[in-house]
Amino acid sequence: MAVDYVAEGDSFAAGRPKVLFSGEFVGNAINSDRSFDVSPDGQRFLMIEPSETPNDASQLILVQNWFEELERLAPPDGH
Repeated sequence: MAVDYVAEGDSFAAGRPKVLFSGEFVGNAINSDRSFDVSPDGQRFLMIEPSETPNDASQLILVQNWFEELERLAPPDGH
């Protein structure tokens, strides 16, 4: 929700609340109760929408020494 407001001296007047975003969003890893974060400059929001397809998280692929493999497959000199 967002509200336009005017603050002058000791007075404060708030406008009507309006919906900014609708839908379901996934909580973040640090605080699962909060489903958004705000950019440092306050100009953008980050929200994670749930996947439309089920995610089978029963498998983890760990790639070790990936940089060496990358250099072998695509050498820096192009050969």
